[in-house]
Amino acid sequence: MKRFLGIVILLTIGMAAFAGKSYNFFFMSDTHMQDPSSYNTDPAVGKVSTKDYYRANRYMSTFEMMMRRMVTLSNAQTMMLVSGGDFIEGCCKDSQVHAYQLRKQIGIVRRFLPARIPFLMAVGNHDAVGNGGQEGFDEVVPPMTAQEFGFPEEEIEDQEHAWMYDGDLFILLNSYGINCSSKTALEFLQEAINEFGPQNPRYVFVINHPNMLSSGSAKTYAQILNGYKAIYLNGHSHENKITIHDGEYGRQAEVVIGTMYNAPARFGNLNRNTSTPASNIPISTFYQYRSGTGFVKLLITDSGVTAELYSTVPNASPIRIRLI
Repeated sequence: MKRFLGIVILLTIGMAAFAGKSYNFFFMSDTHMQDPSSYNTDPAVGKVSTKDYYRANRYMSTFEMMMRRMVTLSNAQTMMLVSGGDFIEGCCKDSQVHAYQLRKQIGIVRRFLPARIPFLMAVGNHDAVGNGGQEGFDEVVPPMTAQEFGFPEEEIEDQEHAWMYDGDLFILLNSYGINCSSKTALEFLQEAINEFGPQNPRYVFVINHPNMLSSGSAKTYAQILNGYKAIYLNGHSHENKITIHDGEYGRQAEVVIGTMYNAPARFGNLNRNTSTPASNIPISTFYQYRSGTGFVKLLITDSGVTAELYSTVPNASPIRIRLI
């Protein structure tokens, strides 16, 4: 039976308890970082080419630029950095190479990120794919998460978890069944709400790789989180979009951030509609930005949650959107 961690006072690396109700954290997704020399050379899976090396080098430069900008925007109230999945490309030769790639790319994050700020990874469809991918992932990521956040290892071994922080509920889902119990992500989400709902969390943050509120399964998620001020943090679709439902299921919002590009890029023109075709619940507001390489800074206060979308272009102003 999956055990949940109750109210956590995180005093280990990077996660000091703050005195107020205001804090912030960063969110990125689908960076797909990797040295292409580790790809499986089977043509059906992927092969190394000069173009792959060039792309990897350009990606790395852009990624480092993004990390530098993120660090300059961090402060004493920065709670963590979250990857929404597909942190690496996967498709490695074996479990040892897969584990090496994860450690290498996590090491780059840690080289830039202050030690006080922990790093959290959701499982993406690329993070444990390929020969020995699951084994390599299991070797590196759950132990890292336990160490950085102070979670008991047996409670994070599935890379899914639920915990309270400063009156808010955080739920990390694993939608790909990688090293997972028999529970689905949906079952885990329901159990987390059953466990922590009586504590009346101020906000509920759901971290998961695939889209949730802007998907055809939106109604299922919205029903479970009915009445809560819920914020979904997702990736996978390589888009930059914010979806807000303000109606039958209360106020719920989804933030999806896109993938890396070969060079720094601003967020492009705004496509704004009143509904998203994929969602099966009414959508109040929908923002979608073309292209762009960047990340999101979430600002949490008693009065609400605001998303700031930052591109990697130096000195470019952020896009600010009130979520809740």
